[in-house]
Amino acid sequence: MWHGAPFPPKARLPGPDPKRTSYGSFFSAADAAAIPDFGFVAQPGSVTVKGTILGRGHYELYTDNILDLGHADFIHKNSVGAPSFTYGERKMFQKGNVVYSNFFAPNDFLSPVLSMIFEAEGKRVDARVEVQWQAPASMKLIHSSTDGSGSGAEQSLNTYHVFTPQSEESTYYFWVVSRTHRADDHHLTKAILEGFQATFEFEDKPTIAAQHDLMGGADFWSLKPVLLEGDTAGVRARRILAKLIAGEQSARTPPVVEVPAGPAVVAE
Repeated sequence: MWHGAPFPPKARLPGPDPKRTSYGSFFSAADAAAIPDFGFVAQPGSVTVKGTILGRGHYELYTDNILDLGHADFIHKNSVGAPSFTYGERKMFQKGNVVYSNFFAPNDFLSPVLSMIFEAEGKRVDARVEVQWQAPASMKLIHSSTDGSGSGAEQSLNTYHVFTPQSEESTYYFWVVSRTHRADDHHLTKAILEGFQATFEFEDKPTIAAQHDLMGGADFWSLKPVLLEGDTAGVRARRILAKLIAGEQSARTPPVVEVPAGPAVVAE
């Protein structure tokens, strides 16, 4: 099963000056507007934890994973996922070269991890998840919720995910989780650090590695993948990235100089 879709046992899955932000990422200065703004992780009063994972698989597979929010109900059932990720309202769209994958579940229950963080075990809330992807592989993912009464303050958990290839077949996954809720609770900070690291290490990482192995080194599109509704955001991201890479490679290709036919002339 991949992101909730069952397959037969033998099925194959489809598969100039550098600027540095305060969050450790490097970007070309050629287009400052294209640098993702993740300043929210350093907002006053916030507490931030972070980690790094090295896993098998092309970095675009890691992008696919997050942009399909429905996977949380199947892979993260006991951590950051909840059934509402499957039946909740989902909107996936594109603005320029930015892709969004959003989710809304009114009057429903949060995931085990978010319920623990926001002290909402057994309580119904209006929950939202908003994902914003920017090329090549940077994502802002925000969990937010209110108590549904219209009078409760919104609580949010801000996360930042960046993928960069180690090789064609392996990827570094850098993640950050930031919150202002219960900011002085050091036990909660420790639990969030350990919980999210375990979620990515033992739930996402092996699933993506298995998909990578089943693809057998083949190009994603060569496998003629059957696309589901939940793949919309991932497909948009792949197509934007392919177009940007092609444009960059074309700009770097030296022009072809046509030499007229005829005898060579040697200058004296």
